[in-house]
Amino acid sequence: MCTHDDTGTSTNVFRREDAHWTERARRMVAYHRDAFDFIRRAPEHFPVSSEHVELVMRLWVDADDLDSLILPLLDALNVELLDGMAELDTTRGVSAQPPAFGALEGSDAEEVVYQCIWSLNWESGQGVSVALSVTSSGVFYMQARGSTSNREHRIGFPPTESALQEALTSAYVAEATSRPKGASIP
Repeated sequence: MCTHDDTGTSTNVFRREDAHWTERARRMVAYHRDAFDFIRRAPEHFPVSSEHVELVMRLWVDADDLDSLILPLLDALNVELLDGMAELDTTRGVSAQPPAFGALEGSDAEEVVYQCIWSLNWESGQGVSVALSVTSSGVFYMQARGSTSNREHRIGFPPTESALQEALTSAYVAEATSRPKGASIP
């Protein structure tokens, strides 16, 4: 922020809230070694690049920030709808997937996608999850889905609490009303 004193001289005034971007940078640097090691192990299974280290650091810092939004929603779903019987899990991973925003028709191209996933799982293999993903080209996106219903619900990034609630509601309803594997229709 720039202010002016009585002589008309401008001075820069540092405010703590202006430092959020420097805190983010500090947190990314703190993840560098772990992200580098993660990327180093992944080539056994996926075509990753050391250039992806910064993407992974950004993903992990964003996921840390989203914990305070996503975890209470999953906890409320567990307590209020599942009588506290579900199990919460968080994972970080990498996969090869079809391009997030389409590919040429007939193309079987895949891209590397890094993910942080918050999952709530209950009986019969049912569950809901929220995934924060980043493609190797740097596109971040979010989605919620059911484990057995497999219906995907896109969430804008960065997400709002209401968008997360709506996606989790849709994923839960689809999951809770899907037939367990092997069950017949009454």
